[in-house]
Amino acid sequence: MSRFDLFFVLVDECNEVLDYAIARKIADLHSNIEDAMERVYSREEVLRYSTLEQQTKRSP
Repeated sequence: MSRFDLFFVLVDECNEVLDYAIARKIADLHSNIEDAMERVYSREEVLRYSTLEQQTKRSP
């Protein structure tokens, strides 16, 4: 350790329900479950945006 090292103290309140929910979410994300991630935009919205972006893209 030197005088330039930083130390951070993390305090975790014991909450079994919240800890389980977080662990379940992480496990679902890593097991490639399709519904694990909440989709912000639908596939159609992304495709529509991409098409619009390509049409309005200015050339250099």
